[in-house]
Amino acid sequence: MWWLHFLGLDSASGPAYLAWSGVLSDLGEVTLLGGLIAIYRRHNCHTAWCWRFGHHDFTDQETGISYKLCRRHHPHHFGRQLRAVHIGVIHERNQRGGGDVRED
Repeated sequence: MWWLHFLGLDSASGPAYLAWSGVLSDLGEVTLLGGLIAIYRRHNCHTAWCWRFGHHDFTDQETGISYKLCRRHHPHHFGRQLRAVHIGVIHERNQRGGGDVRED
């Protein structure tokens, strides 16, 4: 029977051993690959087709839904590496009640 040979169940020390060391041994590899994909999908930017990791939380004020966004897609990010000066400006505006708007 060709399908027994294809699955690796046609000889050696028994079908249970052959199945576990043959076809079923790929289960671990599929599980690892699935876990890596799940971790990536959990932490990547929520913008469609963006492959970057989302390090910045953004909450929609109308719906209350929270999104993870990368620095390129976050509306209040300066577009480059965030420095202490920028954080100070944002903090001062938040203290005054003006919000953290972009400086261009």
